[in-house]
Amino acid sequence: MSALPAQQSGCSTKVSLNSKVGFDIGWDHAQHYFRLHDDMHGYKDVLDGFNAAKDRKIAMETPDRFVAKWLLLRFNAWRRNRIFDDGVTPEFLRFIDVARCPITDVELTHGTQQETDWSVDRINNDAGYIKGNLIVVSRRANTLKLNYSFQEMAKFAYGNGFEPEKIFGFEPLSKIEWARWALVSSHAIFEVDSEGEMYLASLPAPCVILPPHGCLNNPSSCLQVAIAYKLYGVDDGGTYKHLCHVLPKTLRRMLHEIERRGEKIRSHGSEHLNIWFDPRLFCMFYTFYDQLSDDLISKLMRAFRKSGAISKRSVRVSTEASEWGAGTNGYISTNF
Repeated sequence: MSALPAQQSGCSTKVSLNSKVGFDIGWDHAQHYFRLHDDMHGYKDVLDGFNAAKDRKIAMETPDRFVAKWLLLRFNAWRRNRIFDDGVTPEFLRFIDVARCPITDVELTHGTQQETDWSVDRINNDAGYIKGNLIVVSRRANTLKLNYSFQEMAKFAYGNGFEPEKIFGFEPLSKIEWARWALVSSHAIFEVDSEGEMYLASLPAPCVILPPHGCLNNPSSCLQVAIAYKLYGVDDGGTYKHLCHVLPKTLRRMLHEIERRGEKIRSHGSEHLNIWFDPRLFCMFYTFYDQLSDDLISKLMRAFRKSGAISKRSVRVSTEASEWGAGTNGYISTNF
């Protein structure tokens, strides 16, 4: 989607940007000893902040790539009038940083202008720059994702008849790579309830990779990881034991059926979560998951937290649709 018209010196505008935020962006560029990019010079608020910091001769701070990315994300969000969470800081970007792209599994590079360069992408393009909605991926994975929905990604991964094409010179994503994107996308989906209110849904998708750092907790993914670890004898801190203790007898039987199917298809030496590529196994899991009540899911999540299985990777933030900008492409609804 193209950017909304921005407030510039001497130009009539259709939307007003928050002057203080623009000033702060300019100030922070000077404070971290970054020069303004060429496209920033058309924004008076940014220039005012930058020059004010230089005139004050404030103490400079040593920059790094996380500060540089944070400044660029803030500016791009601001000039498009998109929501940018105060909790998204250089420290948060460091927390969600990864060595390898979770989608393409290539080693990430930095500043090379190649398709392997790291980038920060919004998981749900219909929401803002919010903790829980950001992921570090390769430039190629980011570009090829476009504005596809979870349903479209799942179709690319598991459907028939999809013939990907080259986009912007990048080789198309494979079905496996689309399956990884679909899993990540399932962690940040908003749906509309019977009263027309938007809510964060926890949709099940084959958990073919560990959800990357910074994703919101998705009960479906937590359960699939616990099952896979049990099948491969991985120490999960007692998560599977907690899981069985919480479930009623009928659901425990269903879980054991899933376990037996998993034992038949597992392959020693392969990635543990590859078992979820098996359509029959995931269908069994989907049927099982569909039987879980909201109360039981809450109990399961408490059990996972007690075991420590999800505390280090995930974030716990507000899931209010209004704070995410859900339904507005992440745009701020109020002009300043």
